[in-house]
Amino acid sequence: MDKLKTSQNIPLLLLLLALVVALSSLSDVFLTPVNLFSVGRQVSINGLLALGMTFVIIGGGIDLSVGAVVALVSAEIALLAKAGTPTVVIILAALLAGAAIGAISGLLVSKARITPFIATLATMSVCRGAVLIISEGTPITFDYNPVLSFIGNGLLGPVPFPLIVLALVAIVCHIISKNTKFGLHVYALGSSEEAARLSGINTKLVQGLTYVLSGLLCAVAALILTARVNSAQPTAGELFELDAIAAAVIGGTSMTGGIGTISGTILGVLILGVIGNGLNLLNVSSYWQYVIRGVIIVIAVGIDILRSRRAGG
Repeated sequence: MDKLKTSQNIPLLLLLLALVVALSSLSDVFLTPVNLFSVGRQVSINGLLALGMTFVIIGGGIDLSVGAVVALVSAEIALLAKAGTPTVVIILAALLAGAAIGAISGLLVSKARITPFIATLATMSVCRGAVLIISEGTPITFDYNPVLSFIGNGLLGPVPFPLIVLALVAIVCHIISKNTKFGLHVYALGSSEEAARLSGINTKLVQGLTYVLSGLLCAVAALILTARVNSAQPTAGELFELDAIAAAVIGGTSMTGGIGTISGTILGVLILGVIGNGLNLLNVSSYWQYVIRGVIIVIAVGIDILRSRRAGG
């Protein structure tokens, strides 16, 4: 099974290499260190959200609130930093807030039995409204904070710190998905909730925890985003949920649950990041970029549907 999943990543790896070769021939800027660092910082945020989304989708759910959660936690971080709160407290408060919002979504899905689409749509609306109320529709800026600045813009050697955070989180997520009971139970839940329940798995707890994990990774992404621009924007995180879903599905995660890998999601994140960067370098209009992004999502979901039909015989 592992060999099969590894072989499924080979086409993605070849696609990524083809994109790199094509864009490096079309733009002299693409392979420069400055541009590659920019791509690394951008994919770090999308990657964190996609990793959380991967667990949620494998478990048979979906989380449409990730962009709004990033915006709300970002506003919290900026307000605390503006008030002169110690940095450790800011970080802990952000992580707690993200996990708490994820827990609320998880309870709505697992306990209240509201469909994931509707539950997380409601969470998204509440978070967006809360951000606008807190910020009064204007950016929240704060004074320079050396620790937060390093989180968002620092380098360890030649590598951007946010990219290192993504790599470490991806390794932890891979271990969780492959080497823990929780990871195995998430796959079982997504394959058949009833079968998982009959085999003794606490399906409600496992389902709820996938949303807590997603919320926690939203908080990490919010820390990087807020620290990078030294402010919180009320419109931050718009469409982040689409990028996270697209990266997971492109990476082989099935929208019907039970199938997916962390390595595939990381490849999906890199592919989307390279495409987005390439379109910017080629001066493609942002309007057309929205269209292209939508087409990519439709193609990825279409491939997933075909794959599911073949698997079902």
